[in-house]
Amino acid sequence: FRFWSTRFLCGKESGLLASWLSPDMLANVIEQHKFNQSREAFNDHYFPHHAEDDRRIATEEDENGFLCDILDENIVKTFISRFKRVERLTAEEAESSIYSNENVEQMPPPKRLALFKSCLFQLQAYLKFSLGKEEQKHRKYLEEKDLLMIRCLQQADVIGLTTTGAAQYNSTLTQIRAKTMIIEEAAEVLEAHVVACLTPQTDHLILIGDHKQLRPKTNEYILARDYSLNISLFERLIQNNCHHNTLNIQHRMRPQIAEVVSNTIYDGCLQNGESVLKYDNIKGMKHNMFFVNHSEPENMDGDLKSPYNQYEAKYLAHLCYYLLQQGYKPSDITVITPYTGQMFQIREVFKRRELMSQVRVTPIDSYQGEENEIILLSLVRSKCSGFVKDSNRICVALSRAKQGFYCIGNFELLSRESPVWSSIVKQLEPKELIGNHLSLKCVTHGNITSMQKLEDFDKVKDGGCEEKCNSRLRCNHMCPRSCHPDASLHEGKCLEPCPRSCIMGHRCKRKCYELCGSCNEQVEKLIPQCGHTEKVKCSVLPEKHVCQKECSKTLPCGHQCRKKCGEVCTKNCEMFVNRTWPCGHEAKVECCMTEKEFLINRKCKIPCGTMLECGHKCLGTCGSCYQGRLHKKCQSKCGRQLVCGHICKSMCAVNCPPCELQCSFCCVHGPCGQECKQLCKPCPHRCKWSCTHHKCTKNCGEMCDRPRCSEPCPRKLKCGHLCTGLCGEWCPSANGKLLCKVCDEKKWEELVPILFGTEKDEDARFIQLHDCRHIFEVSSFDHYMDMESQEGQIEIKQKTCPNCKTPILRMYRYGNIVKQIVNDLNEIKKQNFHKMAENERKALCDEAIKLAHYFIKKQEILDIYKKIVLTEDDITLKKDVVVFRAMEAIHQVREEVRKIECPSLHTRTDCLEVFLRQDRPRSSITNEMQSDVLAEVRGISILAKL
Repeated sequence: FRFWSTRFLCGKESGLLASWLSPDMLANVIEQHKFNQSREAFNDHYFPHHAEDDRRIATEEDENGFLCDILDENIVKTFISRFKRVERLTAEEAESSIYSNENVEQMPPPKRLALFKSCLFQLQAYLKFSLGKEEQKHRKYLEEKDLLMIRCLQQADVIGLTTTGAAQYNSTLTQIRAKTMIIEEAAEVLEAHVVACLTPQTDHLILIGDHKQLRPKTNEYILARDYSLNISLFERLIQNNCHHNTLNIQHRMRPQIAEVVSNTIYDGCLQNGESVLKYDNIKGMKHNMFFVNHSEPENMDGDLKSPYNQYEAKYLAHLCYYLLQQGYKPSDITVITPYTGQMFQIREVFKRRELMSQVRVTPIDSYQGEENEIILLSLVRSKCSGFVKDSNRICVALSRAKQGFYCIGNFELLSRESPVWSSIVKQLEPKELIGNHLSLKCVTHGNITSMQKLEDFDKVKDGGCEEKCNSRLRCNHMCPRSCHPDASLHEGKCLEPCPRSCIMGHRCKRKCYELCGSCNEQVEKLIPQCGHTEKVKCSVLPEKHVCQKECSKTLPCGHQCRKKCGEVCTKNCEMFVNRTWPCGHEAKVECCMTEKEFLINRKCKIPCGTMLECGHKCLGTCGSCYQGRLHKKCQSKCGRQLVCGHICKSMCAVNCPPCELQCSFCCVHGPCGQECKQLCKPCPHRCKWSCTHHKCTKNCGEMCDRPRCSEPCPRKLKCGHLCTGLCGEWCPSANGKLLCKVCDEKKWEELVPILFGTEKDEDARFIQLHDCRHIFEVSSFDHYMDMESQEGQIEIKQKTCPNCKTPILRMYRYGNIVKQIVNDLNEIKKQNFHKMAENERKALCDEAIKLAHYFIKKQEILDIYKKIVLTEDDITLKKDVVVFRAMEAIHQVREEVRKIECPSLHTRTDCLEVFLRQDRPRSSITNEMQSDVLAEVRGISILAKL
């Protein structure tokens, strides 16, 4: 319902639901939301039943989402209660109303609601009928799917699925009539899950599992604590002495590890298979199993509420990296821990080394049933043992390793609080498999290094011991690294100095791993071309060496050649000399520079300083402005005030571009909302200028049809004096307090300065501006506002406050003056910024394409421009035509100049073409530059004729 009502309130059908809910109901909602406007104003804006203009206003206002915002639960409940009380129309009545083309908006609200209820009832009946048919199809589909599944499963010898899947498809399993059911890891399955898997045809149930490992988990801890629901059917049957068979031979753990698990958990009944007797010792370790004891405190993760031990995390990180250096893969090592907080702590430490980030770190509870070659166990606790003393969890933790097992924890604490850990420690102590330090054994030298602190791992940072490697590299140098088991490090770069020499006996200065290359030793050699002796690289032949001594030859201009002896002498002398040029200025340039090059390259750097048409001083140089004939574009900020009142912020030009800012004009209903370059749209709301004597009947955007009211304000102030304002205008006030000319004389003199000379008259009346709150005498201020229009001045600009220059925009009394200014500005915008007529634009496009060959020389680019010109905006198109006309004039002048032999005219023609073609993108051509070009063209033409 909320979606439906929002759509009708905010869409094009604006006001339809408002009519259904009745004006009284909506008025109550508005009052609840503290809507301060009157009910008449609300009806004018939101109820489309008066006139076409009002209907359009309602549509625009509803698009702003006002009614959507005020639609709350109260109005929904009221509508539903009315909806239930209304009797719906019969099918025949509803059909006749729909096909009679009767306007829904003109129906009485009760009949309209009854029609809507009838349509809704018919739609509901249709949907129920369609839903029933679809439900039958779906049921038939499921039956066929089950039948197909049963046919497929009946052909299989073994069906594998989870306990959840077995319970879900129990009816399918019943039809298959499977007689034997095997449940693996039965000790970790809830008893209810086992029972849910059974079918009436099950004759034989086989449960396989280890009830001394982790028990199944319940969602509620109370069920496990008070009702023992965490005990599986498998464990319950064994505890009740039900007949069962035990598998005693284990094929996973090294005998040394299996012995601890067997004596502690399984009463010594485990036997070792043949495969576990063939395991190799762990490389780089003195013991294949060891328990590291420490007393470092634990911490608590505030977010996870889980303990972690940073010391253990760093210790295992060093140990794991050491094992990886021995050649083990990251997939051969797994780190397990009983707490989630410690798991994240270890992962964070492992991220610091790329190879270690591939090692799996997981909680003990998630690792049951899995195994790996080497297991690293972190027990975390140092304050209290927690659930680390649980025998089931201890069994899982100790029985995951195949070849190597290393554990770190506070075993003094665990031995005191857990008999299981106490038994384990007693077994390990005689064999020296527990202690405060871990012993590492170098694979190469056999040295033993004890790791008691984290800093001790720095002794074996390369994975060996503290001795030097001293192995021979391929280059026959000795390996400079400390002992390391990884032989691949010998294949790296040897950083010893290279022992090789060149044929002249010079020793190579590069590193051993680098290619020797050419010998760079400097030796004196005789250059046969010139006879000079120079130091040359040993590997360079004297015939191919370029002599670097200064050339002694003299150029035709009389200057000495500045090239090297072995280089070809320059044709253009680059010596700087002072010359006086046609512009009359003296400049220091290259000796080879001609007058034409000087003018085209604009080498004269004397400031131009000419006053441009825009009023700014030219910032170019004599060269860049071509001796004052073609001035550089003015680079100053414009700073002129536009017709809209804003300051032009563009670069200086004769004609300022259209203003891109928001229009500053506004009325009492709100701002214009358009950009300054766009036409101001007249406000469609009713004009609110009214008093007891006159009332405007026009719209806000139209010229008011009532005169200014000059009657005194009848309001009496608290002090007893009459207000000095006018009827229908604001009473003079300051800071929210009405001012009395008599009682507040000092305040009045501060706020009302003597400006027109009529402020002291006894019968003077005053008006306060809405835009800046300044107060003025009415008769004089009326004359001030009417003054320019009476004198017939042509300048069009906004009226401003005489004190603060704030634009006067929202005064009803002077509304016609403001509206006339807006209308005048709109006429100016139409003249300057309007789009060209279609025929005018087509003529300009044709002319631009015709003249384009003067500016664009390549045919393929010219073809592209012919397509682009049709989509250009009017301003760019006009500038194209200006540039092309100038290029045409230059082309005609060039043809005249070619007939005579005058280098100066040829140079001026070249400079003029460069000025347009190379230096100026056509979008930056200004009117002043255009006039300079045309003046230069006329000057060249006159000189050519002379």
